[in-house]
Amino acid sequence: MLSTLGADTVGMSVVPEVITARHSGIRVLALNLVTNMTAMDPMPRGDDPEVAENGQDEMANAMIKNKANHEEVLDESRHAANAVKVG
Repeated sequence: MLSTLGADTVGMSVVPEVITARHSGIRVLALNLVTNMTAMDPMPRGDDPEVAENGQDEMANAMIKNKANHEEVLDESRHAANAVKVG
């Protein structure tokens, strides 16, 4: 849906913090870092025939496959921090 609306990325929490800061009279400059791609493969639904045939293992495997990798996020963050260092 967001891609259809023209979005290239989706953030998790910058907007609420900016709204709160602006409400408090604080000027804001926000820098965002894209650290990982989202899982684009749709997960099977509970009523999917493949899940019904193979049981909950199929659902669990799909969840693991589509799960974000925290190490990937940390590695990308470290890499970007080195690229952005000022001074």
